[in-house]
Amino acid sequence: MSIVIVIQFLRMAANSRERRQLKRLLLRLGLPPKEGVPSLPKPPQPQPLWKSISKKVYAALTLLGLFVTFFVLWPWLSLDKSGSLDPSNALKTLFFATNEGFLPLTDLTVTCLVTARANSRGITINAPPVTQHPSHFLTYKKKTNLFCERAIFTGPVDWDSISMHISINYGVLYLPIHVPQTFSVEGEKSADGTWQWLFRD
Repeated sequence: MSIVIVIQFLRMAANSRERRQLKRLLLRLGLPPKEGVPSLPKPPQPQPLWKSISKKVYAALTLLGLFVTFFVLWPWLSLDKSGSLDPSNALKTLFFATNEGFLPLTDLTVTCLVTARANSRGITINAPPVTQHPSHFLTYKKKTNLFCERAIFTGPVDWDSISMHISINYGVLYLPIHVPQTFSVEGEKSADGTWQWLFRD
């Protein structure tokens, strides 16, 4: 009740003397002068949409974005064959590696390990690894020859089966990291004596 009287008195005040009297009255009532007149409640403000989205949704979107960026930018090679210098010799097949990632690859090192068997003669040979450095800088969708055809056995031997493991190590943008990739291929001899390579997982 006293607050209502104070409000009415404030509205009727016309000079500084009455305002001072009002302040003294408010102090006697135990009310600060600035809080003597209660302010009208503010209308509720609409909450922005971005505040209503859960933090878990933001975290999930962030993780998804990082995963997509990692998948797109992370380098990786694909292996392909491109003809043969001598179809009757499996080791004369040309193999190429292609950079399928957007980041350039550096300092490629390729090691070709060949295993051959001649069942009729009971011969199995594990050839010494042939290591090459085919490229120092390989950009997106560029190819490089792996030179695995240089892993040639000496002497004419009628091989029944040939397999090869191709290991490739490369850097990324000259960073101090090296990424290994390994491919396995197996030679298949047809009835006419020519060879073709089949990729294995």
